[in-house]
Parts: sequence; C-alpha cells; structure tokens
Amino acid sequence: MKCPSCTSDIPDYAGFCAFCGERINRCSECANVYPNDVRFCGHCGTTLQTDDEASFNRSQSVDNPRSAAIFQTSPGRPGPDMDGGRPTFVLPSAPDERDPNIYGFLYDPEDPSVRFSLKLGDNTLGAGHNNDIVIDKPAISWNHALLICRNAKIFLQDSASTNGTYVNGKRIDRPRQLGNGDAVRFGNVTYHVWLKTQYR
Repeated sequence: MKCPSCTSDIPDYAGFCAFCGERINRCSECANVYPNDVRFCGHCGTTLQTDDEASFNRSQSVDNPRSAAIFQTSPGRPGPDMDGGRPTFVLPSAPDERDPNIYGFLYDPEDPSVRFSLKLGDNTLGAGHNNDIVIDKPAISWNHALLICRNAKIFLQDSASTNGTYVNGKRIDRPRQLGNGDAVRFGNVTYHVWLKTQYR
C-alpha cells in the first residue's frame, strides 16, 4: 500500500506512515484508504475518523506490538520484524501537518488505496522509472504526460504519447485544467482526480 500523502510504500496494516507521519484514514467497514480530509467512505458511506479524533499514545501498553510499530527490514523498506528484534523507528504520536506542496491525488477508482500525489511544480507521468508518477502498464508511454501544479491550478498535458491522454472521455492535444472528480485516462488506464478544497 502507498501512503496517500508521500506515496511511500507502507505495510497494509499501518495506522500511520513511518516516513511522513500522516495518519492512514481507513474505513472501519470496508478498509478502503482515503486522504485525511475525506469525511465519508465513497464505497460504503461510513463516517471516517477525523484528524482531531486520531490518537496514538506511545505510553499505552499494546497487546500486539507489531500493530504499534514499524520495523526496518532493509534500507528504506519498512516491514514487520519477524525475528523479534527491536524496532529501528516507531510510528509518530501524531501526524505532522499536511504537506502544503501537495495539491491532491490521482487515484484508481477500482482501488482508491492506489494513488499518486500531485505536487507543486511539474509532475511527469509515464512507464519510465525516471518519471515522478510511474505507471508500468503496456498502454502507457515511457514519458506519457505532464501534470503542472502552479498558482493553485492543475493542468494536464499529453507528452506526444502513443495511446493518448483523455479528460472525461475527450482526447486532449493541449494543456487542460483539471477539476476535482475529473476522470483522466492514459491510454486505457483510468484514474480520478481528487483535489484539496483550496484547489477546487
């Protein structure tokens, strides 16, 4: 699973991201993961826990320590310690402030836990590992598109891709401003746009 804030790989059972400190906003009914300012689950309608309700007390005794800590298993890769060793870092007691450089996310409507941050500046997207957003699918060109986040606006531009870039079903041939809820398709791979309130 990826952290919705910093897109670092984290364990599926994590309550917080060990890299950026953000609380993982998970639906208690269907276990879908959402950005922290979402109040209701889009899948089942359950009310989600808000930031001011979230708590993690380091001094609390925990029956299962594996649910309360992340262990370093290899450089930069968090995971449970299967040998019963000591944790190299523990989840923070409270999430840090949200990153002001993140405008929103591209997320997979079939699996909302699959998402990519839209950060201030130019965000390259493609199958090549040199991109900011890597989507390794056959229909995605090596350098497929560019998402430009500036001046409280987000624009999508196709980078002369083979299979095209579409917004709400229409192929684009010049930069197109994106809005909250837009369906964006790269070749045959569709994502939806979720934007923070101030960028809607």
